[in-house]
Amino acid sequence: MLIAIVEFQVAAKDHTAAFSVLLGETPTVRALPGCQNFRAFPDPNNLEQICILHEWDSEAEFSKYLNSPGFAKADALLRPIMTRAPTSRRFNAKIIETAP
Repeated sequence: MLIAIVEFQVAAKDHTAAFSVLLGETPTVRALPGCQNFRAFPDPNNLEQICILHEWDSEAEFSKYLNSPGFAKADALLRPIMTRAPTSRRFNAKIIETAP
């Protein structure tokens, strides 16, 4: 499983617009083959900071998402309102246990 954590900042005035883009994209991303989870949330200590958590079955499926028209559309809307470049950390993970 691939886990990606993406963080970026927007000005406080653009916070709602950024979340609107991400919330609008959520059902589409979650429906993609291999997507186990896609969540966007604010940093509770800094509302200008936004975090996106991705969980994918494989790096290949995540790469397909990154090259998709949906990603390009969201990126085109979000990049202009980012106040600095996003950071991305990716991890290969093995599921040890899941609880109901």
